[in-house]
Amino acid sequence: MRYQYLVQTSAASLKHIPATQRVCSSKSSYSIKMSAGDQLVIGVITLIVAIFVGYFLYVARGTPKNEQEQEERNESGTKKKKSSQPAAPSKKKLAKDKEPAGAGSKLPSHSWQAGTLKGHTAEVSKLDFSLNGKFLISVAQDRTALISLTKDFLISDHKQIRVNLGLDFADNVFWSPDSKAFLISKYSESTLAVHKLGKKSDGSIGNISQLFELPNAHSVNEIIGVSIASSGKFMLSASRNGEIKTWDLKGIVLSDYIAPIKPLNCIKLSSCGRFVGFCGHSPQVHIWSVHYSKSGSYDSLLPSYILEGHDKEIFSLDFNTDATIIVTADKAGTWRLFDATGTKTTLRFSSSIKVDNPENMIVAISHDSRVSAVAVDTRVELFSAKSGQHLQTVETHYEEPLNDIKFSIDDLYFVTAAAMDRTIKIFHNVCGYTEKVKDLKQQAKSADIGANLKERFNQEADAVEASLKKLKIMK
Repeated sequence: MRYQYLVQTSAASLKHIPATQRVCSSKSSYSIKMSAGDQLVIGVITLIVAIFVGYFLYVARGTPKNEQEQEERNESGTKKKKSSQPAAPSKKKLAKDKEPAGAGSKLPSHSWQAGTLKGHTAEVSKLDFSLNGKFLISVAQDRTALISLTKDFLISDHKQIRVNLGLDFADNVFWSPDSKAFLISKYSESTLAVHKLGKKSDGSIGNISQLFELPNAHSVNEIIGVSIASSGKFMLSASRNGEIKTWDLKGIVLSDYIAPIKPLNCIKLSSCGRFVGFCGHSPQVHIWSVHYSKSGSYDSLLPSYILEGHDKEIFSLDFNTDATIIVTADKAGTWRLFDATGTKTTLRFSSSIKVDNPENMIVAISHDSRVSAVAVDTRVELFSAKSGQHLQTVETHYEEPLNDIKFSIDDLYFVTAAAMDRTIKIFHNVCGYTEKVKDLKQQAKSADIGANLKERFNQEADAVEASLKKLKIMK
């Protein structure tokens, strides 16, 4: 260091100072004789001054160039060393900012799983199949809707059409009966919107446009369900606070009701378009009938009957295609199947299911009325809609409870979506195959049918069994 050099120089100079010094003046001259003590004092003072001067020069001029360059090289080497090894992610940050699964994580899959649909970048909320069986639509918290082609379910390259929904995400979706438009509800401001499918120049689906949007369709933000009648005469929506509204296809309110139970948990419009069922904070399911005018246009909803049989709050319900069967699930984890073919509904089957989060239970019934599915936590419980027998438990291997479950129109598959997951899982409806075989063989054994019809039933049963074997999966 520079101040060290100055100190050494000053010390060396002191060795050559004579014991006596002569000071000359233009006017006079005289000599001073110094003792050894005086010489020591002068040396110490000189040394102290030299140290202070050296330190002052060091601070004023900064680090010498060679030392500065050395420090820069050291810093540069340190930076390179740090950049060559990326820092490990913070476990605390990962725990706090947990992202939806499905991007790169590999989880075990059930043997019935036929495929996985990817494309969303956030949690998938709801699913729906178009009535023509060609499309599956999904809405997610990434503010998009994805339309997947069902013919591509078994191939790895799934074709999807992405629809941007603006600044808010959809929490419900429903196809129009002609499969050319879909209705959604958005999370914020209880907004309803209808989008129409278009076609590209090559004839493929594309150029999807929004027909209209209805902000503040309900007085609260939580819309629990939307539907479009199979007749195409009206749309239906309901909110958690019990508001039930019907709309024409241009977004004009047709009727407005307040449900007799609050809050509402679920509302469904039957596929035949004749009944509306809803459940909530009550052990009852209310069924209203749809009434039309003489001209065939929508007229009103009127109370029809009430399903009794549950002891706890009911969270989910579903109709079969012609509304002759209704399935439900309640807070106690009880699944029930009601026969609604006559003037009075009858409880046919009931089963208790072990469940951790009963409010997340979702029921569905296949279109051929053979299989009922219950989404329970991260698994699917499958029951026979003919006998009430428990058929199979399918573990979906999601990390969080299921958000939705739907059967495909041809009943060959059922699809699932779950909380905190961006994927849609496709499962073979194996129970649908086996129940269909049982049904056909039982019909073939009937004594009141002819030989030709028996042969036809047996052949059809053999064909279904052959199709199941081709899947090469475990029953």
